[in-house]
Amino acid sequence: MKKERAAAWIVDTQKHLQEFTGPYLSYYDATIIAGQCARMMARIRSMEVIDNIPKLWAMAASAGILPSQLKMIILPNMEKSGVINILKNGSGGIRKIEEHVPSEENILGIAYDIWESSEAKEVEKISIHSLDLCSTIPKAKDELVHELQDQGYNDKEIALAMELQKGFSILAESDSALPSKPMIYSPYVWGENAPKILKYISHLDEVSRATVKAVLEKTSQNQALPLDQLNTFPQDLLTAARKIGLLDVCQVSTRAGVEKGFAFTPRMWGSLGSDKLIPDIYDDVKLFLSSISFGQFYSGISRIKYPVELVEALIQKGKVGPATAIGTDFILMEKHGLVEVKEDPDLGGRYNMYLVKEDVAKTSLEILKHKRLLGLGEQVRIDAKGLCQTGEFVNPEQDKIRLGKLSAASVKAQERLIKVLRREEL
Repeated sequence: MKKERAAAWIVDTQKHLQEFTGPYLSYYDATIIAGQCARMMARIRSMEVIDNIPKLWAMAASAGILPSQLKMIILPNMEKSGVINILKNGSGGIRKIEEHVPSEENILGIAYDIWESSEAKEVEKISIHSLDLCSTIPKAKDELVHELQDQGYNDKEIALAMELQKGFSILAESDSALPSKPMIYSPYVWGENAPKILKYISHLDEVSRATVKAVLEKTSQNQALPLDQLNTFPQDLLTAARKIGLLDVCQVSTRAGVEKGFAFTPRMWGSLGSDKLIPDIYDDVKLFLSSISFGQFYSGISRIKYPVELVEALIQKGKVGPATAIGTDFILMEKHGLVEVKEDPDLGGRYNMYLVKEDVAKTSLEILKHKRLLGLGEQVRIDAKGLCQTGEFVNPEQDKIRLGKLSAASVKAQERLIKVLRREEL
C-alpha cells in the first residue's frame, strides 16, 4: 500500500476517533497525532504567516486538538517535518508561525512519515491494513485474517486490532448472512444497504466475488466512470450491484437524445464519512462530475482534456468564458443551480458561465484529484467548449428503481426553461 493511501485511512480514522473518549484510544496514539497534523496542515496551508494565535487555537479545536496538544505535540511535529517555522517571544510563547505547507497531495506523504516516526503500534498498522482491505467490498473474516497473516502480523495482534475496530465502530462484523461465515465490512461505506450487500456478497462464488471487486476497484479509481467502460463485465452482476447499492449510477441524457450512465462507488465520500459534506449536495456533486465525464468521453463539440484544470479555473476565477458553446453546453448544471450562464454584453452570441455553488465545485475537484473525498481542508489550461450538452439527470436512487432508458427531454420545454433561467422570459 502506498504511503499516501495509508495516510488517507489514517486521517479518516483520526476524524472518526475524535468522537470517542477513554483509555483504549491509547492504542491509536500515532494515528491520532498524524491525522491531527494532516488536518492542521490543510487548515493553515496558504496562510503564509499566522500571528493571530487565538485563531490558531480555534482552528485546531475543530480537529479535536487542545491548545496544549497543539503547542507540545502537533506544531513540533509539523516543524520537524519542515512545513512550518515557529517564532517565539522572550517568555517562550508562540509569537507567530510561518507556514510552507505544500499541496494536499504532499500533505498525505508528510502525515505518513509523522505516523511512522511516532512509532505506530502493530495494532494501528493492522487497523489501517484491514480498513483498506475491507474498503472496496465486504470481506469474509477468515479471508481477512489470512491476508493480514500474510502481511506478517501475528494472531494475537490481529485479534486485538479487530476487537478495537469493532469497539470503535470503524469496522463491523456481520451477525447475519451466513452465520458460519461472518463478514467484516465498513458500516460507513455501505450504511443502510449493508444487510443487503452482506447477504449478496456472502452467496457469491469466488469468481463472481472477484469480478464484483474488480468492477468496484476500477470505478473507485475513476469516479463518474462511463458505464460503457464496464461492458466487458457480466451485466447480471452489474445490475445486482446497482440495485443493492454496491454501485451508484447516475443517468444523463442530452437534448440531442444521447443517454449515458456514469458509475460511482459509495466510498468516494470517504470510508469513515466526512465533516464537510451535507446530504443536500450529494446529487449535485455527482451531477457535476457526470457532466465533466460526459464532456471527456461523449461531447460532440470538443472533448475535455484537462478536467482538474478546468474545475480549478472555474473556482479560482469564478467564471469561464466568453464562448459560444457555453450557451448550449451547460444546461443541466444551470438547471440545478450549480452555475449561471449569461450572454456577454460585449460579444453577442457568446456566453460566460459563473460558478454559483462553490462547495459543490470544491468537493468535485477534491474527488477528481484524490478519487474520493479526503476532507483535509479546503498554469491553468481551460477548454470550456468541452463540457456536456445535458438535458436530464437521474440520480442513483432513481436509477435503482428504473434501471431502464430515459426518453429524451422535449426540446421546446428545455428551451423555455433556459430562457427562464437566464431571465429572458419571466
